[in-house]
Amino acid sequence: MDQGIETLLRRRPKRIGLLLPSSNTVAEPLFAAMLAPYREELCLHVSRFRVTTITWDAADQFDEKPMLEGASLLADAKVDLILYAATSGAWLHAEADARLCERIEQATGIAATTSILDLYAVLTRYKAQRIAILAGYTPDLMHRVESGFRKKGIACAGWRTFAIADNHQLSGITREELLREARLLAGEWEGEYDALVTLGTNVLAAPLAARLEEEGISLVIDTVSASVRSLLERFGLPRSSGMAANWGRIFD
Repeated sequence: MDQGIETLLRRRPKRIGLLLPSSNTVAEPLFAAMLAPYREELCLHVSRFRVTTITWDAADQFDEKPMLEGASLLADAKVDLILYAATSGAWLHAEADARLCERIEQATGIAATTSILDLYAVLTRYKAQRIAILAGYTPDLMHRVESGFRKKGIACAGWRTFAIADNHQLSGITREELLREARLLAGEWEGEYDALVTLGTNVLAAPLAARLEEEGISLVIDTVSASVRSLLERFGLPRSSGMAANWGRIFD
């Protein structure tokens, strides 16, 4: 019998409830891949709420009601943590994510966090006070993102974006496009930032962090990677050998 199945029969791993936008196709398989070494300790369960377009005019898609409904479905599965794995809190600002976590915890009795709150925690751990951001958002949202980081005491040296409003299309940004834009961003602001942040859970940037660091960028922090790092810390799990080589320095 497969060892993972034997483990499930023998004892219950901690259940992580991912709350995702409906059009996000990257986060779920990416979390599964990054957490594969921990299948005896952690398992993933997913709920969604409808999001198709990422624009300021469509911000009502992130109203609390559908998000709380999605969280309540995860509560039915008796998960140990609810993680809102999206980055709307970057442009709605961290207060919105903190309020959402409070509402989820009040409604379900289950601890909650978000990818943006996890990202801030990792930035604080590495004392990153100035960042460069690679994202998919439209420029008007990027100005809001910049403002949100500034409110948290983190300056944005510069950013580059793919300016995509259709959330599903973000998942189609290629490896080559991400590498090109990251290199241009790093070169443009060389010496003026402490970390390069790849922002978004529906952009497959996490696997490129180690390569970009090998090319000379001192620290690359991906949004999903920040949440994985925070999950390991929350549940007292050591970082497995090879994680830094696969996913970047934050797993040293």
